[in-house]
Amino acid sequence: MGSKDGEIVLQESVGYKHQGPHPLFRLFSMTKPVTAVLALQLVEEGKMGLDDEIAEYLPELAHLRVYDGLSVLMEEGMTGLASLLGRNSSSSNSSSSSNSSSNKPQHHHYRQDFLSHPATKNATIRELLTHTAGFAYGDNISHPIDQAYDEAMLVDFYDHSEFDFLQELASIPLLSEPGTEFHYSLGFDVLGVLVSRVGGKPLDVLMKERVFEPLGMKETGFSIPMNKMWRMARMKIQGDLGTGFVGDLAGLRAMEEPSFKSGGGGLISTAQDYLKLAHMLLNGGRNASGMQVLGEESVRAMTTNQLSPAQLPYHMTSFPDYEGSGFGYGVMVIGEEEVSLSSPQGEVSWAGMASNSWWISPSHGTALVAMTQHLPYSSAMEEVVKPFFYAPFLGAETEMRKKWEGEKEGGRNKKGLRGNGQEKS
Repeated sequence: MGSKDGEIVLQESVGYKHQGPHPLFRLFSMTKPVTAVLALQLVEEGKMGLDDEIAEYLPELAHLRVYDGLSVLMEEGMTGLASLLGRNSSSSNSSSSSNSSSNKPQHHHYRQDFLSHPATKNATIRELLTHTAGFAYGDNISHPIDQAYDEAMLVDFYDHSEFDFLQELASIPLLSEPGTEFHYSLGFDVLGVLVSRVGGKPLDVLMKERVFEPLGMKETGFSIPMNKMWRMARMKIQGDLGTGFVGDLAGLRAMEEPSFKSGGGGLISTAQDYLKLAHMLLNGGRNASGMQVLGEESVRAMTTNQLSPAQLPYHMTSFPDYEGSGFGYGVMVIGEEEVSLSSPQGEVSWAGMASNSWWISPSHGTALVAMTQHLPYSSAMEEVVKPFFYAPFLGAETEMRKKWEGEKEGGRNKKGLRGNGQEKS
């Protein structure tokens, strides 16, 4: 679904005819920009500051340590664990997702064999927003820290509580010193807990009152009622992802209210609803009625690269380096040169694990939301839809092709923004 200057110019549904004109989709990581908007609203109101230490609001994370390596005993144990977990981490986050949090095993005694040192500084809210706080995601199964995340089922937001999440997270060392490196991470899940405490209400209530209602996003939330289940887009799962946590997400758990509201990947929505969020960012923080939902300065900061030169190009597991792009608060931003014909300078975007994505181009006044439910992550939607959508706004297609071919011959075209690996939840 796409728009130009606020007017819908593209609305097409393929493959979801049995779900009606407005199918419901799991957003996965497209939840993160919503959490970023909520956090920036609280900053605007003076309830917290971007450079506040997260421990001020989450004392459970006040004494984090930084990974140095493994003891000999730990190396032997992790080698065995890696052989058992030879699968994609997003499916292995809950090998037995029917277990209740009360039946979850305690893993802390394993972690005493991590070699680590106290972090030299406490992570900040700004670092949560930019994935530079030092946390991991559990997606790089070759790394002991990610293995520990996977073992602790930290991405399973149905079968643990906020207390479980913080307790387990605090027991695992950081990948790096806060503020030094970009690591795509559970930082937005931490941020979701933090803004809930600062805002004084559960995360779902804050999102509804502060974001969804002002924007008219009436079908976005962490669960759906039974009478809307027929509209839930079916998940296409390839490979060995059909069991465990991801497999359960493809089933009836959409009707279940998750015990942990994931600010990093828990929302369900429609393309029509999400386009309203995209329009708000495109319109300087205003909704369709002109109400200021987020301040212009906050929108500008959110959609501007916030990483230092030393942190660029940033990297995510299973993807090439993101050449030509930076990272704002929860979103990717194309830098001074367009990365491809369909990724113009200044474009802002993000994606979700099930191959759903959104893009806005401030210079062209366009917004585009492309929803599907395909696991593992595939860039096919972006590769097909974006060139078609952008062609009328970026000049005649023949001229575009001529320019692109010229760059290819000169060996100057950049890497694509997304590979065929799997995006995180």
